[in-house]
Amino acid sequence: METIVFSINLETEKLTREDITIICGGTIDVGRKKTQIGLYCLINLAKKTGSAYVIKVDVPNQYNVRNSSCVNMEVTVFNMKMHKIMKKFQHIQTQHMAKERKHCSAHKLHMNFQGESWTSEKFVQKILNLSALKSGNKIIPLQ
Repeated sequence: METIVFSINLETEKLTREDITIICGGTIDVGRKKTQIGLYCLINLAKKTGSAYVIKVDVPNQYNVRNSSCVNMEVTVFNMKMHKIMKKFQHIQTQHMAKERKHCSAHKLHMNFQGESWTSEKFVQKILNLSALKSGNKIIPLQ
């Protein structure tokens, strides 16, 4: 997360309300001492991207270990803190990752096709909703 956030030179990029940025981090960004650094990076990113929309994706659990493992507990704490902090910023939307076992591959480390489809669908919905906010139009889903 730190590498991604600090590699972006937002002063020269000139982001506008027409831009949508998706930020994804991984479980490697969450650890005993890395959690605070990750949150600090996200706050800096939120302050620098005030003119553009940002979609921040939850850090996914590791499915190859139990939900009660220290890694997954730290991921849960990180995601809760991140959601609480990001609520303060109007231009940032948060997106949950697929957390069901059926969305993971057999060895439980990656998403399978079903999980990728679910996540992609959620991204499309978020982007369409943000596009509607920009244009002032409402999107009415077909059922």
